[in-house]
Amino acid sequence: MLRASTEALCGDLEREIARFEAGTTAEADLRQGYESRYQANTVAAMLALMYYAPANFGFTLAHNDAGRTFNSPDLELAEGKVHDGLVACEMKIIVQTLRDLLGHLPES
Repeated sequence: MLRASTEALCGDLEREIARFEAGTTAEADLRQGYESRYQANTVAAMLALMYYAPANFGFTLAHNDAGRTFNSPDLELAEGKVHDGLVACEMKIIVQTLRDLLGHLPES
């Protein structure tokens, strides 16, 4: 389920980026679309996949009273506001991170 939903999410994000690169979507619309339609699912998928990634993947993991807390530049990028002039680039980084994390998900 996690693999299929993340692969579908990556495909959706890649289609949004392709529309922007083809000139059929404005950058503001790309940003608004990510933040309103995809961001919550992207962050949830990234957090879920981080549980399967090795410790040297590029994030830190802290254990505290609230449970596990991941710290990662890629997670911060996915959680935050994408930047003007860099929306497509940042979304590509997010997609690549999700695909890299999928590589550590065990085959069911």
